[in-house]
Amino acid sequence: MLTDLPRRLWTFTVARKLQLCLLLAASCLAIFAGIRWMNYAQGHDEVHMSLGPGGQRNAQLKGVLITECARYGLPVVIDPVTGSASALQRVVNGDLDLAIVRGYEGHNEPTIRQVCTGVCMVLHLFVREAGNEQLAPADALRGKRVFLGPPGSETRALAKMVLDYIGLEAGKDFAEATFDLQRLAQLPTSELPDAVFEVSSLPSSVGEVLARRHGFRMVSLPYGSAMHLRERTLDAVVIPPFTYGADPSVPAEPLTTVGCRTVIVASENVPAAAVTSLLTVLFESDFARHAGLPQWDASLMTNVLEFPLHAGTLAYLRKDRPLIRADILEKFEGVRDAAASTGCALLLFWGWYRRRKVPRLEGYLLQLAEIELDALRKHRLGALTPFDLQQLRERLWLLKREMLEHYTTHRGKMENDLVTALSRVRDVDSSLLKLLRPIEQIEAPETTRLRIAA
Repeated sequence: MLTDLPRRLWTFTVARKLQLCLLLAASCLAIFAGIRWMNYAQGHDEVHMSLGPGGQRNAQLKGVLITECARYGLPVVIDPVTGSASALQRVVNGDLDLAIVRGYEGHNEPTIRQVCTGVCMVLHLFVREAGNEQLAPADALRGKRVFLGPPGSETRALAKMVLDYIGLEAGKDFAEATFDLQRLAQLPTSELPDAVFEVSSLPSSVGEVLARRHGFRMVSLPYGSAMHLRERTLDAVVIPPFTYGADPSVPAEPLTTVGCRTVIVASENVPAAAVTSLLTVLFESDFARHAGLPQWDASLMTNVLEFPLHAGTLAYLRKDRPLIRADILEKFEGVRDAAASTGCALLLFWGWYRRRKVPRLEGYLLQLAEIELDALRKHRLGALTPFDLQQLRERLWLLKREMLEHYTTHRGKMENDLVTALSRVRDVDSSLLKLLRPIEQIEAPETTRLRIAA
């Protein structure tokens, strides 16, 4: 049993270590699963959002978005609004969680956070006369009845910006017309205004009706690049030829107009998990394909920042980051090098300290010298007796024993010193024995050598 004890102890120790490792692994797995569950598995509260003013295009986007969000466990309610200003105010008041607004709207609202950049909305100008693509906007609008869009709408806001830029004023340079876009398909051409502004993504459903059914043509608004210098969310957009008709072509050639980048915003109080789920739907689901939009990419979250990013957007941007990144490795390598240098310095210091604490043999050599000097003094005085010699030799052997004991305690650190000390012990012992021999025995060999030499 006793001989089997070490093996049993070793087996018990290994088993305990294996149990601890398994317990640690299970704990880490449970923590990881809990975090994943908290972020993705738990249900979300109902999210209220707005896609902007109503219309056929928004109705299509609404249906697709609700369907895709339901697949990802995010219940969404789409609320209608009259425009960006109204939507932002409702987000500030807490009536809406998210909204799509113009990029230049509401920069002074401290509780608004940006989720991502939306699609570019394009300003269209349709006029009754044929072949007006070459007309200047001022000539096409002056003295005409112009529809600027419903009050509070994106169309009206952007059209007013362009008209102010080119110096046209309603009631002075043209007459503002009103009519119901919902009745556009039923109205005869004679009851329509002379010019119609429309803001939408490409293609515009209103523009298709105006061009195909009522014979309206388009006028270029080539001010986007210039207006971008003053408002970065505005830019020049090119509408391809034949977008709204093939025969005759509408427009007849690539037509430049003004585009406005939209922004999806949310209140800072909206849970980050809900925003992250919405971004997953927009960027990773089939939403863009079913909605007929270009596939979105992550650059839309950071290329135009009109508001501080929402916490959910930051979490979405970080979710695919590797746990071990190059920048972290570089920092770790620097820390590793510093730790290695520090460790080497500590080891050297510890070795020096240990060596300093090891008893060395210099003290014993001094004691050997004292024994030898005591013997010489007594010999000169003629008082060195065999008894004195025996005492001195006992001191010598006790000292030798003490040296050997120190060597046994600090083996490997005193080997060179020990050889020197033992040689010195033999020399001192030999000297003690010579001092006790009669004078004539010591001098006789010297006298004999002198006679032989003579």
